[in-house]
Amino acid sequence: MKQKRLFAGLAAAATVAALVWAISPATAVVNQVNGQLIPVSTATNCPGILDKCLQTALNFGEGYNPPNKATGPKVDAIMDAHTGPGVFLVPKNASGQFVNVSFRLLQEGAGFENIFGWYNTGSPQIRYPAILSCAFGKKTGASGFEPPYYSGNKLAGGYKVTINFQSEFNKGRYKGGQIGFYLISPEGAPNGKVSGYRQGCATDPSDRYYSNNTGVDDDNTGSANDDHLGFGRIYFTESKLNNDGNYVHYLIYGSTKSSTTFYFAFEDLFRGGDNDFDDTAVQVEGLKAACLPDQEVCNGKDDNCDGKIDENLFQDCYSAKDPKTAGVGLCMKGKRACTGGKFTGQCVGEVVPGTEKCDGKDNDCNGVPDDNLGTLPPCSVGGCSGTMVCVKGKMVCAAPKPSTEICDGKDNDCNTQIDEKLTRICVSKCGTGVETCKFVSGSPTDAKNWTNCSAPTSAAEKCDGVDNDCDGVVDNGVPGTGLPCDHPSGQTCAKGKTACVGGSVICVGATPGLTEVCDCKDNDCDKQIDEGTPCPVGTKCINCGCRLPCTGQEFGCPKGFACANGYCVPDNCAKVTCPKNQKCVGGQCVPLCSGVNCGPGQVCKDGFCVEDSCYGQGCTGQQICYKGKCIDHPCKGITCKTGEYCDRGTCRPTCGNVACGAEGLCRDGVCIKNPCQDKVCKDGAPCHDGKCDAPCTGVNCGLRRMCRDGKCIDNPCQVVKCYGPGESCKYGQCIVEGYTYSGDVVDALASGGFGCAVPPGQETPPPVHLTFWLLLAAVALCARRQGR
Repeated sequence: MKQKRLFAGLAAAATVAALVWAISPATAVVNQVNGQLIPVSTATNCPGILDKCLQTALNFGEGYNPPNKATGPKVDAIMDAHTGPGVFLVPKNASGQFVNVSFRLLQEGAGFENIFGWYNTGSPQIRYPAILSCAFGKKTGASGFEPPYYSGNKLAGGYKVTINFQSEFNKGRYKGGQIGFYLISPEGAPNGKVSGYRQGCATDPSDRYYSNNTGVDDDNTGSANDDHLGFGRIYFTESKLNNDGNYVHYLIYGSTKSSTTFYFAFEDLFRGGDNDFDDTAVQVEGLKAACLPDQEVCNGKDDNCDGKIDENLFQDCYSAKDPKTAGVGLCMKGKRACTGGKFTGQCVGEVVPGTEKCDGKDNDCNGVPDDNLGTLPPCSVGGCSGTMVCVKGKMVCAAPKPSTEICDGKDNDCNTQIDEKLTRICVSKCGTGVETCKFVSGSPTDAKNWTNCSAPTSAAEKCDGVDNDCDGVVDNGVPGTGLPCDHPSGQTCAKGKTACVGGSVICVGATPGLTEVCDCKDNDCDKQIDEGTPCPVGTKCINCGCRLPCTGQEFGCPKGFACANGYCVPDNCAKVTCPKNQKCVGGQCVPLCSGVNCGPGQVCKDGFCVEDSCYGQGCTGQQICYKGKCIDHPCKGITCKTGEYCDRGTCRPTCGNVACGAEGLCRDGVCIKNPCQDKVCKDGAPCHDGKCDAPCTGVNCGLRRMCRDGKCIDNPCQVVKCYGPGESCKYGQCIVEGYTYSGDVVDALASGGFGCAVPPGQETPPPVHLTFWLLLAAVALCARRQGR
């Protein structure tokens, strides 16, 4: 161990720099439990050599180099020492990401090689080292993580590591809340000596650090499995976690340069050692102090950062009734607390100490009622054993209540038996059974607490009509099946195979030699089919049967037969029913267009030849065939105003509410004179727009077109959409049947009457507002001309 000296004294007047903390309490000094002022400096020339004085390390951390000649504001090792805050926060940057935190080893005055690191508060059992022990060092026990060293009169080198806490958060190691810090010393461990390989090197069997989240090889032995050898003492910045009484093992300082920089100085010896706190000194940059705890004083503030103000602060006082009894007993002496930064209230507590008993009072005057009652007697409730306890001044039996017995290794029903007669149903692939409770302590799953399942188990399959191997299939895969075998008669025409049938292995599929018959089979096994004369006289073996000759009459064969080559053979299509889109040919259902040959420009559809275009084949969905192409309706998505209709995407006035008389036509809501009214055409030719067109007799334009001048043109109603009540399209105009007359100026012939020439596939609307006799005359004229 290094030689440490007692600090001679403090300067009479010290300039104390203001700490730039998140919270700035009044400067205070820290005392060890024995009253000693800490830290104690052992160097006579302090600040001097780095490893001999904590003040030198603080000066260097604040930026003074050489540190023993610091002149400006500095952190005072004694006057600025604090024992808190014990926990810190990692702040976020402007982008909402956790910042990087840097760890710099400033001083290592101990003979031990210690470990310094961080942990998430609430989980001190999982630790993340930042400054390791002997890792990367040599067999002398030296560490690759070393503090700065003197070069001339200045410091140089030193170990520093930066941890990306956003990455630690993403990997689940940093939980995003408060963190604390710890120091591990090998004092008292198996390798806790100064010299020798691994000796003096601290290790941690519970640390986590690298990407695989496994332990760290702290002592550079090639394995982390021996980390228990150097695990001696551990000291946390949360003093409540330390197991060393109230001894102070760490001091915390705030930097004068940055509010996010702090110094941690540790005394690594149990029970305080020499209290110089220069055994391991670390500078940590990037933290935010949650609070700066200090000793609670009566000032109306939360000095110790526990969320309470002036708690547990009392002032000695004496009862006004008997001031002479001061000092006789603790209970004769009172206290004033519970307000506003001042000690106020009455002086309470005023009895002689006695034996503590369960009455809700502090009989022994130690400040706690109903404690120190000694060993309390056992008791039971409903058969459940327990112990008497004092609750609110009364003795009660603390025993569990009887409950239903469950498989948990406990006597739940308090009958002095554990897990008795507990069974449950269990299942195997062969069936169900019953299993019994056998509790296994520490079992991760409930299933391991049950044993001896009586459900049947699987066995090798055999031919017995039982599913022996429990695969859901009876008598499958039985040994000895699937092998070639002969017919039981001894004369085998074709070998069969052994199979398990009805619980026995038999030969299946073997055939004996038979007399040849007309059935398209080699009955006599001579490798010929239906040879010789297998049919009676007068019949012939055709298509696997003996066929009679046709009679030569209209129905020369029985029902279900057809005459072919002079013999009645089965009609293969007699009993065949095909779907709507198929037909029967040779007993087989084939597509309707099978065998149909169409001429040029045509294609077969549904068994008929149609034009090879959308006029013949139609369009899919809601499209229409117009100008030989499938298109969306040009009026799709268009809504016209009242009194209008849509024609090829344009809104026009409708004829649905217009009456033009017997000789007029309506076009787009306007009455015009029929230009064919006085036109006379020869040979019954139709009139269109005042001109005689070629006749359309014999021209079939189908459903999607109409005939004009002897040719098929697009039906204009395909691109029209009517909206009015009762309106429908005729000749490209929206009309109301029986009211509006809107022609294609095609209906008037030379006679001057209304039209008789109707385009194929079109319906001529009747003229309206005609007298009955005029209607009769028109009908007669049409009948006479059409009969020429």
